[in-house]
Amino acid sequence: MSNITNVKEKIQQLEKQQRLLWPMFDQELKGKIFGGANVGQFIMESFKQSKLEKDLAMILPQRSIEQGIK
Repeated sequence: MSNITNVKEKIQQLEKQQRLLWPMFDQELKGKIFGGANVGQFIMESFKQSKLEKDLAMILPQRSIEQGIK
């Protein structure tokens, strides 16, 4: 169960960081970020600020950000 707990903690950490970063990426706060580049930046910055870059590096060989956006 510790792996599941660890994953849940990481997800909570990412969600918290995304709430903090959202105003920076969604300047008009209309609830949408337009363009794949902005979405990619938002995702990468969320992982970076959460200190989960190693996790992102493990995810990206399996699925690219562009594949995830689609």
